[in-house]
Amino acid sequence: MIPVERGTKHPDIIKLSKTGTIPVFVDGDLVIAQSSVLLEYINDALADGKLLPATPAGKVAVRCLCYYSDNSVGPALRGLVFERRDKSEDEQDKDLIAKSDQAWRACLDVLEAGFVGPFMCGEFSMADCTFLPRLALAERYGACVDERHPSLHKYWQTARQSELYLNSFAHD
Repeated sequence: MIPVERGTKHPDIIKLSKTGTIPVFVDGDLVIAQSSVLLEYINDALADGKLLPATPAGKVAVRCLCYYSDNSVGPALRGLVFERRDKSEDEQDKDLIAKSDQAWRACLDVLEAGFVGPFMCGEFSMADCTFLPRLALAERYGACVDERHPSLHKYWQTARQSELYLNSFAHD
């Protein structure tokens, strides 16, 4: 485990990850520096395939949500998080924060419309592994999931009280 301070790029992470970002997972000579690929590896090597549904259609649904998380939800939150995390309130670009929050809310609209429940794709899956950290990050920086998205709000309120969540996420 390499300790990484928020907002910094640790030299060892930069050596392992072409983008200098986390997560980075090392297993012997294998280095994985992309979250969705890491989840596929964990599913295959450590979770006996239990993070994906049994059916091809179910697997596609989960992978599509993981893709959406990486390519839409993450970028939507990025401006808001970086501004609030890295700058004093006086230095923050309020327009960028508002634009990021609007993009985040649009992502929540899409997710709410397709929510299956009780988890992102019905049963706990890789999709939940991608969304729970993003929901925690959003909440930490003031972009909470609220009653405007009732299914997601209930999902988040339930998940954040679970033993899995409480044992997995850093809390300040």
